[in-house]
Amino acid sequence: MNGLADETQYTVTVSDFYMSLYEIRQSEYAAVMGSNPSSFSGDDLPVENVSWLDVILFCNALSERVNLTPAYTIDGETVAWDRSANGYRLPNEAEWEYACRAGTTTPFNTETSISLEGSNY
Repeated sequence: MNGLADETQYTVTVSDFYMSLYEIRQSEYAAVMGSNPSSFSGDDLPVENVSWLDVILFCNALSERVNLTPAYTIDGETVAWDRSANGYRLPNEAEWEYACRAGTTTPFNTETSISLEGSNY
């Protein structure tokens, strides 16, 4: 199976946005959050072993640290995105795909199919 049946492309308009070129390093996360939850330790390694909510809290804390308006309001387990805020946030699905595609229009970055090995990344 080549996977084309479930890879239908839709036209979506994406507004301008900024995205970091790199993952958040453990040293950056620890400087903002005061701890490093990663299992694979190294200041320059990407932070890992974090939940979605951990990342939302990090985005707000980083925003406050640099005097930006936090993008999220958190009420227990409920999170709301303030689209008018100028703080750090996660990309939405369309923004993430736009960034990952880097101008390609094929179903996969490897053209029309993906190998077993490539699907693990």
